[in-house]
Amino acid sequence: MSKDIANYKYKNLYTYNPLVKKKPFNKEITFDEKFDLNKFTKSKLGSINFDKTIKELCLKNKNNIDLLLLLRCKTSNAMYRPVNELYKKARRKKKYSLDINEMLSIVLEDDGERYLRLKREEKQNNQTVSIFKMSLDKIPGFFKKKDINMQRYKRVAFNYETIERLIKQVEIFQLKEKLKHDLINNLSTLLNWLIFPKIFNIIFAKNKDFKIFKRNYQVISPFCAEIIYTFNEMGNAELATWTKWQIRSNKYLKAYVSTKSGLKEILLSKWALLNYMPIKSIIDACIQYGFKKSKIGYIQELMISYKKIYPELSEILKEHWSPKKLEKIKIIISKINHKEKTLKDLDKLSDNIAEAVQFRGYKPTEDNTNKIKDNDGKGFLKVSDIVENIADEIEEDLEPLDLFLNRLIKKLSLKHIGNQIEKDRGENGKLWEKQPEKKKAWILFSEIDLGSKYDNNDFEKILFECNKILIHRNNKASDNEKIEKLHNLSWLSKRFNFNKISVNIFNELFEILEEISEDEQNIVEFNKENISNKINPDLKELLYKFLLIKSKPDESGVIQKNFRFNKDEYLKPLRLQFVSSFNPKKSRKELLINLVKDLLIEKNII
Repeated sequence: MSKDIANYKYKNLYTYNPLVKKKPFNKEITFDEKFDLNKFTKSKLGSINFDKTIKELCLKNKNNIDLLLLLRCKTSNAMYRPVNELYKKARRKKKYSLDINEMLSIVLEDDGERYLRLKREEKQNNQTVSIFKMSLDKIPGFFKKKDINMQRYKRVAFNYETIERLIKQVEIFQLKEKLKHDLINNLSTLLNWLIFPKIFNIIFAKNKDFKIFKRNYQVISPFCAEIIYTFNEMGNAELATWTKWQIRSNKYLKAYVSTKSGLKEILLSKWALLNYMPIKSIIDACIQYGFKKSKIGYIQELMISYKKIYPELSEILKEHWSPKKLEKIKIIISKINHKEKTLKDLDKLSDNIAEAVQFRGYKPTEDNTNKIKDNDGKGFLKVSDIVENIADEIEEDLEPLDLFLNRLIKKLSLKHIGNQIEKDRGENGKLWEKQPEKKKAWILFSEIDLGSKYDNNDFEKILFECNKILIHRNNKASDNEKIEKLHNLSWLSKRFNFNKISVNIFNELFEILEEISEDEQNIVEFNKENISNKINPDLKELLYKFLLIKSKPDESGVIQKNFRFNKDEYLKPLRLQFVSSFNPKKSRKELLINLVKDLLIEKNII
């Protein structure tokens, strides 16, 4: 992450206030003048494990508002992507009743202020009564009536100590709810059992079981506070990844999506989805999605076995994260009857099955199914994976080779798009001064609402706004000045030049890869220039497997390497697929929008 982008994500908070703007917006945060991050840590904003470091510092400095504010900013900026992914899933099912801004408003509660307005503390139990989604005041018999003369709200510093107190309140509330439940629902049955043991069997037969207490879903507000509290600074997941998981499990968001679209399956986790769907529906989805017929019987047996172990698995999944949780999951998953070589392979297969179920009826595109073959002729790398997550911060979900390629391509993308911006800008920005609509075109492109329905008119809308500037300039022109013609779509395409950029990125990428495969010294040089994306021995092995068709010594003992992409028969179709994924013609250019936005922020243009 570049310095400017890192500064932006930790010093700007993504929020929603309909009184200010009709859609979510970024708000620049003002930190305390005396706050100096260097006094706490030498780690730089956005560096590896930076979020975990700040969480540790919050635990040590619970009264510090500014340390927590860094995590609040990062969390809020990480919320958009998972919400948008959920929105796009519904869109792919042709359900357009959802509103992306309404979805975001459910989770973007943080206003970026240094203080929270909380209800006054009850004198009896010294507990802050409520900032819950469901007010405690509605629970009869547990709290005394408020003094009407007492001020209703008080201002409390938004620090980690406050979060802990609010979490404690949720726990107290749940305990009182359980006690209330047991008294109301189970006490009479228990008394009958104790007083009339002989006839208890009859009563029990009628009532069957004690009513089990089920926790009401309670969260503290704003939602980012709960995300930060549950974020494990000792775990593997980064804050952006943890935010994604928490967003997906937010029941208020899930309730909204379910009510508006009726698509329950897109809300479920992979494990819950495969258990929820009937086996016949899973099989039908796999057939429609393009699974080979020879594998259908195996998938059916796999799902039968999986549904048997799911009750045990679901109990483990409900547990809070701990080092032992992952091991427990692995033990249970290993009980499934399968033919995969490893549990990792089984996990990948289950991902593919779940994806088929979520989007049943929508066959994968050629880009998604076309794989590069390894040395044994087996497919192992999806072409679409090369560009799918370039602009995504959530890198923990990627395999080492995918992660390496995506980081490399992102670096090359920012380089080539940046060069195009500077070319269009002119020396010292002179061309943009002369024709400000050029600058406007780039800004408008970066501001395209990724959550809106795509209607193939993104460029036309940009062109319309640019021509308004041109018309204004023509109206102000003197009689001696030449009247300029209105710009057309080709003018806009010339500004961006995305197709040529895509080809240039691809060509440079494979020039680098070929150099890496030819000489190990080139790897050493590469690592010097790419500190955050180094090639270690394990990755080198994966790269060679990816790059080389064969590598063997000749008669003199010299290693002869046959680079996979030397032949145009390999390279040409791959280039076409890359360009198609990077710069799609029939869908929104989401990747390019994100990259351009990052660059404009970095260059202080927006």
